[in-house]
Amino acid sequence: MRPLREEEKELSNTPSLPSPRRSVQTRVLLAMMAMVTIPTCLCGYLTHARAAEAFEQNLMRDSAVLAQTASHLIEGYVEAGRTRDLSVALDQVIQDKRIAFMVIWDSQGRMIDQRYNEPLAWHGYQQQLTPQERLSPLTLNRSIRLAYNNGDEMVVRRQLIRQQAAVAPTVPGATTYQGSIIGCLELGLVDPQQDELVNDMRDATLLIMAVISLLSMPLVVWLVRGLTRPLRRMLAATMRLGADGTFEPLEIKRDDEIGMLARSFNTMARNLANIRQALVDANEHLEQKVTERTGQLEHAKAQLEQEMVEKDQFIRAISHDLGAPLRNIAGLTSMLMLKHRAQMEEEVLSKLERISANIKTENDLIADLLELSRIKTRNGRRQNVDLAELVQSIAGGLSFDLEERKIEFVIDTPLPVLHAERNRMRQVFQNLIDNAIKYMPADQPLKRISVGVEKVNGVEAMYVRDTGMGIAPADQQAIFVLFRRARYSGHNDAPGRGVGLATVKTIIERYGGRIWVASEPPHGSTFYFTIDPQHYRAAVRGAARPVMQPQEAAS
Repeated sequence: MRPLREEEKELSNTPSLPSPRRSVQTRVLLAMMAMVTIPTCLCGYLTHARAAEAFEQNLMRDSAVLAQTASHLIEGYVEAGRTRDLSVALDQVIQDKRIAFMVIWDSQGRMIDQRYNEPLAWHGYQQQLTPQERLSPLTLNRSIRLAYNNGDEMVVRRQLIRQQAAVAPTVPGATTYQGSIIGCLELGLVDPQQDELVNDMRDATLLIMAVISLLSMPLVVWLVRGLTRPLRRMLAATMRLGADGTFEPLEIKRDDEIGMLARSFNTMARNLANIRQALVDANEHLEQKVTERTGQLEHAKAQLEQEMVEKDQFIRAISHDLGAPLRNIAGLTSMLMLKHRAQMEEEVLSKLERISANIKTENDLIADLLELSRIKTRNGRRQNVDLAELVQSIAGGLSFDLEERKIEFVIDTPLPVLHAERNRMRQVFQNLIDNAIKYMPADQPLKRISVGVEKVNGVEAMYVRDTGMGIAPADQQAIFVLFRRARYSGHNDAPGRGVGLATVKTIIERYGGRIWVASEPPHGSTFYFTIDPQHYRAAVRGAARPVMQPQEAAS
């Protein structure tokens, strides 16, 4: 074990060492002090009680001996007829200062003689006995202990005085005496020295107890501190290990449980320090990897952005370069058909018309690609757009197709007002409603297209729903890819270039939302899309109402 000063210095170097409410050291110290003090006090008490009892028994024996001696003396003087010399003999007996009083009574209860060294003792004795108790056989030839004069104690002995006479022997060679009672002797005995001795013994016992307690306290403190000091060192080491991860092995060389605990603590703390260092190294390595990967991602992002810019520029360039020849071809085709239609054969005229139609299709495709490029790279002016009014305007523009196909168009729920680009919102609903019209089977019993808002998985989503043939599960993700169209809708001959839904998806994502389709052929399709709530402004109140009824179209 290291010196005490080194232990104190080590503990003092530990910042903010906690002070428990009830430390182990305090508990053990109190327990050991109790183990020392309680047995010492008990032994002192038992020793004092035993000594006091022994002194009392000794005083009882002395009272019996003195009373018997005095009674025999009186009997001798009475038998010898020397009653006049009895007074002198009693004066000699009363010289013993232990005798508080000595009173002689005759057989009739009359006082014959009396001697006093302590009148208060006789007075206190008389107050405690009644006349009947004086003749009680329980108090004859017995010593009793009584208190007098505010707690002082005395022993009183009542001894019978007999006059002995010889009688006929009952056993040959033996002499038998038979006496008559001639009186009674009352003897009070006190022993002040004995009381002082008892008090001195009590004081000595208390002093010995105090000396033992005081002498044992340093030893107890030394033992307790020797037991708890290693625990405090382990506590200090634990706090340092938890605060900054530093660990120094504890040098506690003991063969008891505390030594085993210290060795186990060293092993555990060493393992924790190694694990902490491994975590620090792994964290540094991870931070380095994250930095490297972040740089790689930033580089890849810059490359991707550059590629997107180059792609948009390429699309615009290709669109422009393709548009000019196509316009020339379209102009030449129109001129040939205007000037030479009469001289042309039907086959040639049909081919020229097909060339003109294909040129129009390609021009529309180029226009769509240019529009898609503008959506990704250019932001238009945003304003509050009333979707209900916008959808009604779109339905009015498509009223001819709706009437021709006898399709009912309905706004199911109030639609919100968005802070957005009006043309982009028009493109979204125009494409979705136009697709619903194009892919509506002619023989469908119920032809209906509805627009509204509903909660899907706790999120407000707008929808465009139709009662067409639906979209196969294999195509529900592919239809949002550029130039991809549904193959299993049952309408592969429907006009389209595979750009509309890709355009819708791009617009929705620019407004922080997403789009998806829910469909179970042949039970129609529902296109859902969400918009970031920050673009919402208000909701248009009003009941759901049809924009056009199939009966109106029929009329």
